[in-house]
Amino acid sequence: MDERQPLTNPATGEALAKREQPGYYPGFSTLKQKGYWDAATRKVVEDRVSKQKSIRFFTAEEARTMLAVVDRVLPQEDRMEERRIRILPGIDERLYENRLEGYRFEDMPPDQEVYRIAARAFEEMARALHDRAFSRAQRARAGGDSQVGPAGKATGCAGAMEADEH
Repeated sequence: MDERQPLTNPATGEALAKREQPGYYPGFSTLKQKGYWDAATRKVVEDRVSKQKSIRFFTAEEARTMLAVVDRVLPQEDRMEERRIRILPGIDERLYENRLEGYRFEDMPPDQEVYRIAARAFEEMARALHDRAFSRAQRARAGGDSQVGPAGKATGCAGAMEADEH
């Protein structure tokens, strides 16, 4: 059951209807362009949209946390469920295969370690502030005082979550 709040129009506050293809170019289909691509590009794109990637890098708990983070940073409630883009498996694959994006400073930890640190930090904040896992906390609602937690303390989550009253 999807308990997430719908995305809203910032100008009107009204809920956005779920659409098969949200975005700037209604009716445009990237896959209908594959006749113009070379064989290597066609294979990469078709594999990305057709193959279900399993989570191999993250532990089950880390995956739940990071999925909740991705859902809050890049919400897709304006898409029908079957049209949502699965983002976490791509991140997981890159970390599992140790593929870097760009570069990192010499004194910075490897990406794998950074993601594990981040997952732990989200969990620790959620448990300290709301006594529950980050993935179980409700999303903050627009217009609420979601930046203030129990006893008026700042949450530090910048409105990413709020306590579930149920």
